[in-house]
Parts: sequence; structure tokens; C-alpha cells
Amino acid sequence: MSEEIIAVGPILPLELGEAVKTAFRDDDYAVLVEQLESIVGKVITGLIVYGSMARRSQSRQIGGSDVDLLVLVQDAASGGVFGRADNIDIDLHVHSRNVALSGAIADWALYAEGRVLFDLCPPELEAWLRNLALWKRENPDPWTEADHLRDHVWAQRMLERIIRLSPIDPTVAAMHEARLLATIPTLYAQVKRKHTTSISKWWATLAHENPVFANALASYTSKRSFPPDGAALQQLLNELYGPEVTTR
Repeated sequence: MSEEIIAVGPILPLELGEAVKTAFRDDDYAVLVEQLESIVGKVITGLIVYGSMARRSQSRQIGGSDVDLLVLVQDAASGGVFGRADNIDIDLHVHSRNVALSGAIADWALYAEGRVLFDLCPPELEAWLRNLALWKRENPDPWTEADHLRDHVWAQRMLERIIRLSPIDPTVAAMHEARLLATIPTLYAQVKRKHTTSISKWWATLAHENPVFANALASYTSKRSFPPDGAALQQLLNELYGPEVTTR
């Protein structure tokens, strides 16, 4: 059976937003599953919330954070539903249940700290999440030394490129700046020798885990300029890597 690509967004039905609110408020996910099936056109066999909304204390605060869901379907499919419904940012990763449960654990570690909302064949998904969590504990640093060196050098080269291009081609410099900023969560995970996680969870925990870097990042993004400020960006990377990240 060939794999079908699922791609929906950015405007999602109002009913989906209402179903999300009801599901997390009342712990009743039947209507949410029905809404998702109507959107992706597949039979849903499992639903897992991950990221910051996986914490029950956070899940009551709908709208304050992205709703990240892993949607497992009966057929062969992969893709995403990324958009906004009823003032809620919703990111759904759609995958075949068989592929997820039989695939390499390292490929699915992102969902290890998730919470099962719906399972057509319980307790399979609970056992799967436990296996993912166990693998993450036993493999705390997923990065090789080559990964650390390659991306450290890449960040330095991007910084040099931004500084060089800002006065002569600010538009291209801004594009490189956007690429570098988008990669910071991954670079941060490498520096801390940790697994990557969802952007919403990373951002929600960063202030508690590393308030100095969180403040530096918030300060830079709030003061972004055109063309990019190379000196300010270098200071941000120094907070991430240390003062050895310098331009030549």
C-alpha cells in the first residue's frame, strides 16, 4: 500500500477549535477524534498530546500554548495539519500507527513525554510511550561529536555571512538570520546534550532551565532590526556556545 501525504492548513474549521477546548476541559476526546477524522479523511487509531500541553496542569489553559498532537491512523499516511482554529494554534503530525509502533525508537523519541488521549487498542500506546521514555533515559545524548562540531561550525559561518551581507544585501542577510534563529532550539539541545522536543515545550521550560539564555533570546528577538544586527546576534550565540564563537 502506498503512503498518502496528508497536508492541511493554515485555516482550520471552527469546529476543530471547539472540539479541542471541549476535549481538554472535560477529558472527553470522542468529538475531537471525529473532527480529526473528517479533516484527514482517515480512521484514527490513536491520539497523543505532546509538548507543553501534555502536562495536565497546562492543558486547561487552551490558547496559551500550541496544541501539539500526534495523530495515528489506520492506513499508510504521513504529513501534517498545521493551522489555527477558534484562536488556537494547532499542530498535528499524522502518521501510520503501524509505522510508528514498529519503527526505530530514535525516530519517535520526540513523543516520549506525551500523554495518550485516545487508543483504539489499549494499552499499546501507553506501553509504546514507556519504551520511548526508557530509551531517552538510557540514551541521554543523541548527538555524535561530528554533530556537535558540524553544527557549531555552521552557526559560526552563518553569523559571519549575516555580518558580511547586512550592509550590502540586507534582505539575504535577514533570510540567513531567520534560518539561524529557527535552528536555535536544535543547537541548544546539542549544547546541553539533550534530545530535541517540541518548540512549545522548549520555550515553556527554557526560562526555568536557563533564565540567562532565555532572557538573551527574548531580548534579541524583541529588538530585531533590518538589516540584522550582527554584533547583537554574536552576543546571543556567545550566550549559547561561549565566547569562542567569533567572526574572523
